[in-house]
Amino acid sequence: MGSQGTSSNPAMAIRIIKANPDLEVVKTDDKAGEITIRDKKSGEVTTVSYNDISQGKFKMKSASGEEVTIDATNQNGAGNVVVKNKEGTTVIGGDQTATAPPAWVPAYPGVQTKTGGMRSEKGDKVSGGFISETQALRPR
Repeated sequence: MGSQGTSSNPAMAIRIIKANPDLEVVKTDDKAGEITIRDKKSGEVTTVSYNDISQGKFKMKSASGEEVTIDATNQNGAGNVVVKNKEGTTVIGGDQTATAPPAWVPAYPGVQTKTGGMRSEKGDKVSGGFISETQALRPR
């Protein structure tokens, strides 16, 4: 987005938010690089950094202080989107290492794990999905 991105042009971020009829702009703080919005249906108020948005990062903070960060900066070519909140971390994308199933998940004999998938860690729980390929199940 460069110098014309939302970080240097908060009006762009405001226009994007106003395009959603369920949202309204409560206030903007150009010095902090933040915009506060309200969900008209739920009444929830959230603050978003438009400086981060221009870099592919989103940090949202609710009125109660709960924070969610979304990093879609491509992580050095890995192609991941990383979402973090107080409960844990979710990685979605093409990085085979970051989205791999836990070591205790049994693999089908001869399977080749492909890039891509999703892995979510919340406390001691892991969930997700991954893509794999095997010659054994091809139709004849």
